[in-house]
Amino acid sequence: MMVVVSSLLVPFTLPALVKFLGGHSVELSFSAMVEYLGMIIFIPAALNICVRYLAPSFSERLEKIQFPVSMVIFALVNLGVFPKYSSFFLERSGEIVQAILVAFILSAICHIAGFLATWGLRKEDRLAGAASFAYMNSVLIIVFAAQFFDPLSPLLAVVYTFPFFGMIVPARIIGDKVLRW
Repeated sequence: MMVVVSSLLVPFTLPALVKFLGGHSVELSFSAMVEYLGMIIFIPAALNICVRYLAPSFSERLEKIQFPVSMVIFALVNLGVFPKYSSFFLERSGEIVQAILVAFILSAICHIAGFLATWGLRKEDRLAGAASFAYMNSVLIIVFAAQFFDPLSPLLAVVYTFPFFGMIVPARIIGDKVLRW
């Protein structure tokens, strides 16, 4: 629910966050942001509802393989966004390394914040809190960043997904050990 609500708020929060965190204003088309949001949130949600209603057995089979399917879709999104930035990646590889480092640090901070924000709850809820603080609608961010910002912005959005998916298992192991105290 946090991901859906925060995704729906992007047309309102993104310009404010850029102003607050970046210190400068950006002119973003509200209607274009809403259009992209519709393509990324509402069309897949409608397809999901239709498949669940019209073909429940197919939906159940998809649920069993949802992680690999998600990874393939994520790869296709990247292939659709990043070819136009290939020269940027080759020329500025140092910034790519920095973006990866920033992404790992940000992911760790978000996991810890979610874990601390759910202090006193059941173990499962605390682990879910850590994941929900760290998880974001990466596809939405990648598409918005590629459409409205410079090449470094979608790059950071993409590299953030690596530590998130890479930290799920370690966060679970560390969470289990910490919660045993």
